[in-house]
Amino acid sequence: MQTHEGVNAMTNRHTRDTMPSKANREAVSALKSRLSTNSSLIFIDYRGMTAEQVKEMKKALLKKGARLNVVKNRIFNIALKESGMPDMATLLVEPTAVIFSQDDLSLASETINAAGKKYPTFKLKGGITQGIVLSAADVLKVASLPSREILLSRLVGAVQGPISNYVFTLKGITSKLVYALSAIKDKKAA
Repeated sequence: MQTHEGVNAMTNRHTRDTMPSKANREAVSALKSRLSTNSSLIFIDYRGMTAEQVKEMKKALLKKGARLNVVKNRIFNIALKESGMPDMATLLVEPTAVIFSQDDLSLASETINAAGKKYPTFKLKGGITQGIVLSAADVLKVASLPSREILLSRLVGAVQGPISNYVFTLKGITSKLVYALSAIKDKKAA
């Protein structure tokens, strides 16, 4: 007969990193697949939100190209490790939902920022983008940035402005040269 300590030792051995359950192995596999196609993750504590509020948030995120999934912390951390992502065990301690984003993190962050204002119990835990771990404050900073498309259009405008000025200046100089040559030609012809 096993003692209480022997049972705990066996239980701890199975709950650390091994997954005897086929369902858990399949869950890790599905999460790894999702991790391979998404470059940004945001971790939230959804406690205190109603099912309807979570559903509303899911819809808003889908419009931005992101997905919200409630995950089992231990299984998700195993999937992160097996995918070569940073260990997030410190954030994965309470009920967790993960926002998966294939695109710009700032698009999903806008929805998160709005949710934080709308739902007082909502808590942002942190995130990962491009393999870099972000604190909750860092995710909020990203949320305040314009989207990638807006930043690129601003860059094009900044580059295009001086080039346009240069072209107009050259056009003005060549026009003056043509007028001067035309005036010299007319003077010689007269």
